Amino acid sequence: MYNIEEIHKDHVQWKRKLDFYRDEILFFFKELNKVFDKDKENLQRMEFIDEYEAILEKKQEQLESVYQRINDAEKSISEGESSDALQKVHQQLSLDLQKFHRAYLKMKQGFKMFAARNH
Repeated sequence: MYNIEEIHKDHVQWKRKLDFYRDEILFFFKELNKVFDKDKENLQRMEFIDEYEAILEKKQEQLESVYQRINDAEKSISEGESSDALQKVHQQLSLDLQKFHRAYLKMKQGFKMFAARNH
């Protein structure tokens, strides 16, 4: 069982990690633009670029959703919501962040391979 200070500390740490992912996603979009600019005539490469663009946009949306949920949880803390409710939200956020992290790392690995082959 977590106390309010531990929950808040986790929220701050999680938001920092999400901020890093935000920056990384922006970097990946720039890398996609470089690949695009390199050879605009390669239709097969364009299909992969479109796919990765969609994947990055989806990851960005998921990230923003989790970030908002953390902000909502912080608001609940400041409004004095019950400890039991905060515990449940905190546990679900923790699980969702772990799931997001695993999927993000998998996407990142595939993107790096794609970018390396097409740079």
